[in-house]
Formats: sequence, structure tokens, C-alpha cells
Amino acid sequence: MQDVELCRELLQRILPDLEIDHIEYPELQKAIRPDADAKSVRLEEAVKEAKKNREWRHEYMTLLMGDQENIEKGIQQGIKALIFALKDFDIEDNVIVQKI
Repeated sequence: MQDVELCRELLQRILPDLEIDHIEYPELQKAIRPDADAKSVRLEEAVKEAKKNREWRHEYMTLLMGDQENIEKGIQQGIKALIFALKDFDIEDNVIVQKI
């Protein structure tokens, strides 16, 4: 549908009684690329309604706690991997502990 002429031709075939002389495209949605320290985006009245819904709030908090647990597991796995990698370079345990 991005080819103006093909789009016009298709619309003309779908709507033969309508005289289509040109096509105007609306502005496309822009992607939001948040940084790690960016705040979440709050949209429209849906947030207010969601805050009132106890079931949604419970589900959100449950997911949030699960995310936090997964982050902590990831950190632990990263530390373990770092320890094994440093041991492969024959770095002494006391130096590894000091650096971590």
C-alpha cells in the first residue's frame, strides 16, 4: 500500500463509483525507544481504569515481582559466569572476590 499508484488502483477497483484522484497517507506511528532509566509511558484514560481494577493491579504486581526475580537470577548467573571466566585466566580467588 506504500506504492501510491498501486494503492490508488486497488482502491479504485474496490470503490468503482468513487473518483480517486490522489492518495494522502497519514503520519505513521513513531516507535518509542526507552532508555534503561526512562520512565514508562502513560496512555489516555486506560491507565486510570486499570488502577481501579483490583484484578489487573494484582496481575501487574505479580508480573512485576516475577520480572524482578528474573533480573536477580540473571545477575547471579552473570556473576557465576564471570567467576568461571576469571578462573580460566588463572586469577586468584581472593582477587576475584575483591573485584566482585
